[in-house]
Amino acid sequence: MRTEASAAIAGMCAALLGAGICCRGQTAASEETEISVVDSRIRPLPLPEGPATFSSRFQALRGVSLGMQGGPDGQADISIRGSSFSEAGISLEGTAVRNPQTEHFNIELPIPAAFFDEPRVLEGMEEILFAPGHPAGSVALDFGKPEPGVSCRAGFGESGWNWQEAQAGFVLQRRGGLVAGARAFAAREFAESFDEAGNGLDRIQGGCHVQARAGDWQTDAAAGHLEKTFDASGFYGAPSELQADERIAGDAVVLRHEFDFPDGRAYAAVLWQGSSDRYRMRLPDNGLYENRHSTERTAGSVGGSKTASSGTIGADWRAGAEYEAIESVRLGDHSRRSAEFLLAPHVRFGPVRLTAGGRGMVFDGDEPAVLGLVGLDTEVLRGHTVRASWTQTVRRPSYTELNYNSPVSLGRAGLQREETDRFEAGWRFAAGQRMELGASLFEHRSS
Repeated sequence: MRTEASAAIAGMCAALLGAGICCRGQTAASEETEISVVDSRIRPLPLPEGPATFSSRFQALRGVSLGMQGGPDGQADISIRGSSFSEAGISLEGTAVRNPQTEHFNIELPIPAAFFDEPRVLEGMEEILFAPGHPAGSVALDFGKPEPGVSCRAGFGESGWNWQEAQAGFVLQRRGGLVAGARAFAAREFAESFDEAGNGLDRIQGGCHVQARAGDWQTDAAAGHLEKTFDASGFYGAPSELQADERIAGDAVVLRHEFDFPDGRAYAAVLWQGSSDRYRMRLPDNGLYENRHSTERTAGSVGGSKTASSGTIGADWRAGAEYEAIESVRLGDHSRRSAEFLLAPHVRFGPVRLTAGGRGMVFDGDEPAVLGLVGLDTEVLRGHTVRASWTQTVRRPSYTELNYNSPVSLGRAGLQREETDRFEAGWRFAAGQRMELGASLFEHRSS
């Protein structure tokens, strides 16, 4: 049987080859035809991406993990290198993003994620110099450049999940190198059930971003609004058997201007945040527990860096102030203020850069804090960088930690601020833009 099959296959190949030769002979006899064969690699179709949210973009970051409840966009806690959610957060163009009520909402930034470049993680000395505010580190967000055009995206999945997004932008170029652009974004996401508890989600978001740049300066202004209603059974340590729901609404406005000058740069930035939160839980005796909060926060800073023309000495500096307030049926009505000043001189000896300086912070109703910083970094071999640093940070508790009257979570009135010493050491090797290797050791001591 195998011999007969082999003979049949050989016969078919001979017939096809003969037909090809015969066909070529006839073509040559009548008219020569040139045939060009172009070989191209077959590429798989790209898989559709989900909605452009911060949770979807943060999951791929080195050292960052998200504790997500109620699906990818229900409620998420940020953790950097295994930290608690209260020690990590977002930095928006160098300004820390915070919610006075609780760090559970650190990721709830009303300005759309589509406006920003790829996020990056800042730790240790780098976090102190560029975006202080979170003891374990920050996920830094920087505005991208608006692009002209209109785009619409949509998707759907199991359990009634569906989402829609639309973005439009334009760019104007003027003489003298001035480039101005603007874009607007709107999105909606809905799901009937995301987990075993049957928690659903309904989210809408929108915003706009305006940017102008020319030569050595750039100005960005952006505003956004977010509303999200989701079932919260089993969230925040409460039993999943107790039915709960939550509604969050937030607004944010940011303005930043930066410019370069010979051997240096400077910037000024201001961020305003406002939010409201309503949480309801059905108790075992069929009673209703309800919590309502509204918060407001304004943070501003000016800063920059300057290096001597020789390149051997220089300094980073920053001055900032912050105001935050809360009105709550459970936590009470409170407000507080703080201010900081940073000066970090550095000196370079060949490939070695040594930084030593400090920060001073003042608080209303609390003692001032003096925080030190020392860092060293050098390129030991081409592409191989070694860094070591010691920095100090301070964090005041959220109002939830201070005075929370809840059936399942109790705060501690009079809780003192958290002071942290951070020791960092690491090695990094970069081979072009395609490969990067690294290792780090760190120790955080909080009191």
